[in-house]
Amino acid sequence: MIQAGAQAHVTAANVVIDAGMSLTLEAGGQHLVINASGIFSSVAIVQGGAPMPGVPVQPALSLVPVAAQALIAPSLATQKLALTQAAQQAAPICAVCQKLAGMTA
Repeated sequence: MIQAGAQAHVTAANVVIDAGMSLTLEAGGQHLVINASGIFSSVAIVQGGAPMPGVPVQPALSLVPVAAQALIAPSLATQKLALTQAAQQAAPICAVCQKLAGMTA
């Protein structure tokens, strides 16, 4: 499966799409179906027109390899110790409550 964002560009001397049983093109609320029974369109096909210009292709990835930054997890030793002590004392710790209690006392 190929998925793209707002645009997908394919450039080659020859492009072959092998759909096997059926090929459906949908755009602008219209469709074109090609299968073993024939070619079907949601509107009458008229000759003429011109291809619409698209946005120039933008590379998805940098051409220059860049090393990924290492992710460092913060140490939880202090928090673990505080929670363990609170559980042993059966007294929950609330920093906001302690700060407010200190202000009113």
